[in-house]
Amino acid sequence: MLEYEKYWHFLDLPFKVFPSGDTYFPSVTHEEARARIFQAIRTRKRIILIAGEAGSGKTTLWKRIKGDLEKYGIPFAMGVVENPMGSFSEIMSEMGESMGLVPSRDNEGLLGALKDKLRDNIEKGITNIWLIDECQVVKDQEIWERLRLLTNWSWNGSPALTLFLLGQPEVIPIIRDKEGFTQRIGAFYMLGTLSLEETGAYIEYHLTKVNADEPNIFTEDAVLMIHRYSGGLPRNMNHICDAALLLGAIQGKDFVDARMVESVAAERASIIGEKQVLWTPMREVFMATDTRVGENNIYDKLLTTFDKFYYINKGKDPIDLVEKELKPLVPQFIRSLKTDRGLMRKVLFGEEPDVYLLQHGVNVAAQGVKIAMGMGYSEEELKRLSLAALIHDVGMGDIPEEIWTKKGSLSRSEIDEMRKHPQYGYERLKSLDEVAAVVLQEHERMDGSGYPHGLASEDIHEFSYIIGVADIYDSLLHTRPYREKRYSSYEAIKEIVTNEKQKFPASVLKSLVAHFLFPVGSRVELNSRDRAEIIDENRANPMRPVVKITHDKDDRPYKKTRIVDLDKDQKFFITRSL
Repeated sequence: MLEYEKYWHFLDLPFKVFPSGDTYFPSVTHEEARARIFQAIRTRKRIILIAGEAGSGKTTLWKRIKGDLEKYGIPFAMGVVENPMGSFSEIMSEMGESMGLVPSRDNEGLLGALKDKLRDNIEKGITNIWLIDECQVVKDQEIWERLRLLTNWSWNGSPALTLFLLGQPEVIPIIRDKEGFTQRIGAFYMLGTLSLEETGAYIEYHLTKVNADEPNIFTEDAVLMIHRYSGGLPRNMNHICDAALLLGAIQGKDFVDARMVESVAAERASIIGEKQVLWTPMREVFMATDTRVGENNIYDKLLTTFDKFYYINKGKDPIDLVEKELKPLVPQFIRSLKTDRGLMRKVLFGEEPDVYLLQHGVNVAAQGVKIAMGMGYSEEELKRLSLAALIHDVGMGDIPEEIWTKKGSLSRSEIDEMRKHPQYGYERLKSLDEVAAVVLQEHERMDGSGYPHGLASEDIHEFSYIIGVADIYDSLLHTRPYREKRYSSYEAIKEIVTNEKQKFPASVLKSLVAHFLFPVGSRVELNSRDRAEIIDENRANPMRPVVKITHDKDDRPYKKTRIVDLDKDQKFFITRSL
């Protein structure tokens, strides 16, 4: 039986789920809470409330505080109720047992015994602490009122009891309207989550605790993935790190990378019923840097299928080709975009194609699907959009090749001919109804300036808007017969927002900007003049993504890269795209 701690040469398992005081990690949020609680206990505040998400480290925190009280010689007696699901009498009975009292069915007798116990401790100079964990499960208003009344107990003018409450955030609205209760809260703190930097330090801390030979077993990219999937919650980090180390041992690895974290995070999500792990741009760069294009690659499969489109006779109906060869590939295409293994990286940063029309169809479909995802499209809608986007230029097969491959400007008659390709595509696909309509409208614009029919606003299918803006975006990313310049993604987005603002719905442009202003894998220069690579987008604030600083101002590589979340580290910002 594999014991992974032996494989990695650890003294013990580093990421135990059951907390103890000696595995306390001094994050900023936990240290502030620790200081507040310690002071509140020392000065005998009546009520202390600490709230935080499940897995945020509340239990580890109070166990560390218990150790602090012992360390600094502060005498205390602690009663603990870990699951206050029962009645008030049951809660008090559990509290009495934890303080060494004999269980009693007589509620008044039990309360009297508890009060005597508290008084005896006070006379001995001992601070009484009653800790109730998971207090958010207490819904009975009477229990809350009786807990409040307990804090009235005093001896020689000093409170006899400090009620220490731990709960998830939903406890706050429960007690907010209990004015008499909230007035007695002498210390309150809401535990936050760990930052990206603290996540790395947290992992290293736990590996050091078990005498790991190499504290950098988790790669930087893996740490970022752990931070994202865990939500910055220590318990989630423990689950993910523990499973990733086991997977590494099974696979005979000497490190844990982003791919392995992705694997165990997806398994965990499916087991505990979390929201399905979908594509994120961060995963794109981590999961696909070594992707090879081979016969099983969806990009190549689609190109092979497209190649047939442009060799069928002019005007021939390609419906069989669409239905039998292209449509079956769409679900795989959608999955590839969600679980990304390099498809988006190839779409955005791939080499200039030999036959532009073939790659352009795949690129536009991939970009269009990403825009649609940002707009909240359903799985079925994504499939329909994908099919239309993939064949949006099928009508180009009816345009003489010498026109669409011509270098330099087209004549008026050549432009007129080029503008017929949506109609040609429609004629070929009209038995497909919606797909044909979308293909026909792909060059229509909201302000009525498009072609072939000059439609406006609501007369245009939303799929056509999405495909249309993706068509422009992809054209700018690559050289064309009439243009040698290849725009950066930032330049392309700026061009579209500046010149096409009145032609597309705001929702479409907003999603385009959120996904592609600084896409994962692009390079930028920061105000520090350092060079960095985008490793995660920020859809809420696209100008402030997560970057990895890799080179100095003279483009010399740093020996150790640095990950910075620009949304949190405000001293850095992007000055230009490279």
